[in-house]
Amino acid sequence: MTPREPGGRADRPIILHLISSLHVGGAERMLVRLVAATGDRFDHRIVSMIAGGALAQDARAAGAEVVELGLSRSLSAVAGLGRLRRLVGTMRPTVLQAWMYHAHLAAVAALPLTGPRPALAWNVRHTLESLGDETLLTRAAILAGVPLAPFADAIVYNAERSAQRHAAIGYPAGKALVIPNGFDLDAFRPDPDAHAWLRAGHGLAPDTPIVGRVARNHPMKDHACLFGAFARVVEAVPAARLAVVGSGMVGDDPALAGLAAVAGVADKVLWLGPRRDIERLTAGFDVALSTSSRGEGFPNVMGEAMACGVPMVATDVGDAAAILDDPARIVPPGDAAGLAAIVVQLLQAGPDARAALGVRDRQRALARFTIAAVGDAYAALWARLMPPGAKAPGGGSLHST
Repeated sequence: MTPREPGGRADRPIILHLISSLHVGGAERMLVRLVAATGDRFDHRIVSMIAGGALAQDARAAGAEVVELGLSRSLSAVAGLGRLRRLVGTMRPTVLQAWMYHAHLAAVAALPLTGPRPALAWNVRHTLESLGDETLLTRAAILAGVPLAPFADAIVYNAERSAQRHAAIGYPAGKALVIPNGFDLDAFRPDPDAHAWLRAGHGLAPDTPIVGRVARNHPMKDHACLFGAFARVVEAVPAARLAVVGSGMVGDDPALAGLAAVAGVADKVLWLGPRRDIERLTAGFDVALSTSSRGEGFPNVMGEAMACGVPMVATDVGDAAAILDDPARIVPPGDAAGLAAIVVQLLQAGPDARAALGVRDRQRALARFTIAAVGDAYAALWARLMPPGAKAPGGGSLHST
């Protein structure tokens, strides 16, 4: 292996993050939180292969330098690998952290052919249930990762089940490290005013039950199950409303509108679309849902609801069951009737019972899923990957004897 040399400014090692885009998504939001949590110890640079994205501004505000390659989502992106390799050579990062499959491949291609190279860490945010569920390009990227994995010095997963599924297809188990998602529990917290604020903003009575789903508009989120479950909720609790939040979650989307209409709940849906106040919206829900059918590793929405003290009901995808640690609120993927039964039980139990459950969930989040603890776990990984004699964050040698 070619020896590596540390880079960095002001005695902070450079961590160069490579990601497909900075559009709103779970991995992208986690990256921004990680930059903010460890920016006092590391010099973070982000290379986004696709230009734009609402989180680019947030990443810069968190202290990262952001470079956008402006590539397309097609195979023509290969033309940008030369520029990426030049960036790696110019920035001379200590660690190259690649986020998700396509970035894994690009990171390997961008490693210097001669001389010192950065340590390479991959970051997998997906639980692989079946290759047949993936698009052709994603399937190819996943499988290409098997022979290319020896170039990675570590492979981070955000879920135990994800690590197990990838090991089963040939990703090296010896390089696996599971680091869960982390959350700012000062931002995501119970908010006594959010309940009234959310209802007043939509002309609803103060006691209107609101069930919330935060997700992007993607097939893996199983919106058919979501609307099917909510239709059953309304049969038992007619006053209930469903708030859908996230990129593409809008009422003028024909597919989503069609699902709501078929379920008979079109007039009971609050179409909130992409929002930047997720923490306040979530705190205003009575119950939060995660209805995904596949693909999730650590669903961010679960940690966020737990942090806000809002009871979560979820399908058993990725590490959902382990995250919540309450089998009574976990159902098999696609089980709309099961989801509805639990939601109805929670709504009918009353606010005091939900609040007590929310306190339990927040305590679990405080114990396991703070961004500070997760940031420390990444910092320990990056320190381990640094070469002998490299400067430790804050000064000093990482490998002094």
